[in-house]
Amino acid sequence: MFYFFILTLKMKREIDLYTSNVMRIKRLEKGWSQQQLADYMGICGRNFISDIESFKKPDKLNIYHINLLAEIFDCSPREFLPEKPILEK
Repeated sequence: MFYFFILTLKMKREIDLYTSNVMRIKRLEKGWSQQQLADYMGICGRNFISDIESFKKPDKLNIYHINLLAEIFDCSPREFLPEKPILEK
């Protein structure tokens, strides 16, 4: 059971895919590159953004990132979350 718990932490969940997709859509609507968004977030290099947007990498947005993105995109942090809970399969 402990092994399963560790594995789940490393995999992206549906909610992670949802939030990263919202970030990607908002970035593209602004016409920004991954590097530009990384610069606005104060992150060195575009790899972080690329890894977040990649469905194959385990990198995820945390609450700090969502709050920062809401500030950058001048929107509510709620826009990065679905209206209803996403049930894991």
